[in-house]
Amino acid sequence: MADSPDLLALVRARFTGLSDERASLLRRVAEIDEQLAVAAAALGIDVATITLAPSSQATPPRVDGRRAGTMLEFAHGLLAKAPDGMTREELRDLILASDIFGEALQKNPNNLYNILSRGVARRELATVNGRFYLAAKVPQVVPNAPNVRSLFNPNGGQAAG
Repeated sequence: MADSPDLLALVRARFTGLSDERASLLRRVAEIDEQLAVAAAALGIDVATITLAPSSQATPPRVDGRRAGTMLEFAHGLLAKAPDGMTREELRDLILASDIFGEALQKNPNNLYNILSRGVARRELATVNGRFYLAAKVPQVVPNAPNVRSLFNPNGGQAAG
């Protein structure tokens, strides 16, 4: 506790410094406001009607991809909302249109193929007639139909020979 007075003195000094800096900035804002008022009066306009044009250098804010999850989770979310499943092309188009993962998919188009093929291999996804479904939402189909690549038989419904 012997250090407390020194710490308190440091905090007070920092607070005083920040307060002085704030006061200086507020004085500068007041000076700018006065200059703006003089210029507006010279032009015969009301200061309140002046708006600044948007900067051409402004860039849109980036979406924080870390909070959005992974592209796999995003694809799962899209498939969860699609009762009729989705083709690879439909998924690709929706992901490309997203602010979060569109750029990543443009940089690496194989990413979607990897996500889908691994999802089928892990039995999270299934394909029926070229449409991808979440495993829990696979429509009822005839077992062993040649057009089904199920999560239980990766040979496309064909018996292993």
